[in-house]
Amino acid sequence: MTGSVASDYKNREEFSLHAISYKELPGWENDNHLEALQTYNATTNITTNCEACSYFEQNFIPYKVNDNQQGLFTGYFEPVLNGSRTKSAQYNVPIYRRPPELVVIEDLGTLRSEFAGTRIAGTINNGTLIPYYTRGEIMDGAIEGKDLEILWVDSQVDAFFMAIQGSGRIKLPDGSMVKLSYDGANGYPYTAIGKVLLDQGNLDRSNVTMESIKDWLIANPDKIRDVLATNQSYIFFKEIDDKGHGPIGSCGIELTPERSLAVDKRYVDLGTPVWLDINHPENGQIQRLMVAQDSGSAIKGTVRGDYYWGTGKEAGKMAGKMKSRGNFYILKPRADCDV
Repeated sequence: MTGSVASDYKNREEFSLHAISYKELPGWENDNHLEALQTYNATTNITTNCEACSYFEQNFIPYKVNDNQQGLFTGYFEPVLNGSRTKSAQYNVPIYRRPPELVVIEDLGTLRSEFAGTRIAGTINNGTLIPYYTRGEIMDGAIEGKDLEILWVDSQVDAFFMAIQGSGRIKLPDGSMVKLSYDGANGYPYTAIGKVLLDQGNLDRSNVTMESIKDWLIANPDKIRDVLATNQSYIFFKEIDDKGHGPIGSCGIELTPERSLAVDKRYVDLGTPVWLDINHPENGQIQRLMVAQDSGSAIKGTVRGDYYWGTGKEAGKMAGKMKSRGNFYILKPRADCDV
């Protein structure tokens, strides 16, 4: 079935959808649809890839997002850091829990529909919401001594990148693991320090990756504080049960490596199946069915996604090199489509 729909999805004029057939989805027939269905968490008795493919085809209509407009797709992962429950000369970088005075509204759309998908945070002073401390102020000790430290890690740089990922695991000296999950932010917009270093002439435009940024910071320890502080956004964490295998996304579901996608919630509802047709510098073409299960302050735009790679160094390498261009397609339930 082909055709078009008005650009009224999520009430955003700049977000247009065009209905297409499954034959028009590049690479559709080659995917592992059963794996995608398991990530989607559908309650079915389906056990084969063929049945899973039929399930999606019978229950969903694919729509191309913004015809002929390619978007940016980055990658993220769950890092593993070294840390301790107590501060020491080696473990001296605090990981903070969410301060009780921090007020976070994850979606202003609950108050005003025109602000749907917008997050705001601050603290109350004389009945007025005012800005909270910036990253630089927190790094300089603004909330030190308030018993907010969950634990301590051995690298300011690694702690910074864990915050960008929104989750992580901390390996303690006895070998046990602590699992951390996002628990709010201080309310400032995200600033990419890679662009800051690029603008300063410290990085080559052809090689701005997570690894190149880390390498530069490690080679310039006296400049770490000032560079990190240019990103005023600061993430707080909470310790969670480590029974699962992956971090928990914005929709409260454990993320699945190479199947979970972070999206801009202003345009794509969490839980939506999304078909990707993008490139990767090492993996080549990525054509597979993902599920929108997460979001992030840096994921903004109509054709925009963050691809979850998994846990650990190898996942980090794949995620860090990813700055892919391509298209995505939304699968809308047939019951919601006026066709």
